[in-house]
Amino acid sequence: MEYGYPTRAVIWTGNYRQRGPDRATAPRLDPKSRGKDYRLLHCLSWEEVERVLCVEGIFVLNVSNHIRKGEEVPVVQWHRDSLVAMGFAMEMDIEVPTARLRYGANHARRVGFEHVLCLRRA
Repeated sequence: MEYGYPTRAVIWTGNYRQRGPDRATAPRLDPKSRGKDYRLLHCLSWEEVERVLCVEGIFVLNVSNHIRKGEEVPVVQWHRDSLVAMGFAMEMDIEVPTARLRYGANHARRVGFEHVLCLRRA
């Protein structure tokens, strides 16, 4: 049944500068302020999800922590906290085991799973 509003929204933020809707105005990530730019990019993206998703619509986010300088970065918790603070209600957090690449700078330390966060727009 169609109500004139989307019941789901898909926003892909990976490599946003090349694939964004408007390459001239898409945020550019500065390697020196990576964390700050990362948070800004995703805050803008989640605001767009909130704008286009109907009330009670479901937002599904696949996200994973990563390793930086040998330490795990709690990316999942930041996304969860940010979305809940915006008014989304957490429905489910599913841990999905994944086989990660076993080479590179942090090859000896990898997170073993991704999270599929299912949130409902209030």
